[in-house]
Amino acid sequence: MAVFRVDDREHSHVGLIVARGQMLHAWRGTKSCLERFDSRLWRPRLTAVMRHAAPVRLIGSATPFAGRRV
Repeated sequence: MAVFRVDDREHSHVGLIVARGQMLHAWRGTKSCLERFDSRLWRPRLTAVMRHAAPVRLIGSATPFAGRRV
């Protein structure tokens, strides 16, 4: 998870890191999108990167992401 400072508030936006350099997020009422979190827009606003430390158990079968390859 990547946490950003937006509108002068320390932790006001969150993106889920889904691939190297890529995050999934929704920006100001838009649909969700993939964007680089190391871009000129997001890098200066990045305040924290966190990850879940415990094992994750998947239930069901995984299906590949049908969208744009990253």
